Amino acid sequence: MVSLQNAIKLGFKRYSDFKGRSTRSEYWWWALFVVLVSIALSLVDMAIGIYNYETQEGLLSGLFGLGTLIPGLALGARRLHDINKSGWWLLMWLICWLIIPLIILLIWAAKHGDNGPNKYGANPQKDTRHIVTGQILACEKCQSELDNNARFCPQCGTQIFLG
Repeated sequence: MVSLQNAIKLGFKRYSDFKGRSTRSEYWWWALFVVLVSIALSLVDMAIGIYNYETQEGLLSGLFGLGTLIPGLALGARRLHDINKSGWWLLMWLICWLIIPLIILLIWAAKHGDNGPNKYGANPQKDTRHIVTGQILACEKCQSELDNNARFCPQCGTQIFLG
């Protein structure tokens, strides 16, 4: 499972990568990060007087929303790829006033990914290493740093799969 910190790093590192697959944990940690930071920035906007109550949008929270729009769409597409669906299904958000598309996308986001490889790539859960900023490899289970040639995590003993 990807940690919150790694999900944030991977989200920004792969900000325009609409290919490949992403795990459920990466997707939901990213969603939590975006919601919490948006709320915090809205509170800051209100506190410093740059929040517009008519549009219910603040300057800082709006800029954050713009900054996380493309990474969020890319992650959503990779999440759909994990269940062997096209990323174009994300366009259902455009008709969000209909409740059915929202329910379908939420169910798909919560669904287990394909066990093996599919037409979008290898199973991201089989590769327990995640590249984070600075080319540091980390064990997915315990988050300890790994050597580039490691086959087992020295901290917890988890086998490291290369793909």
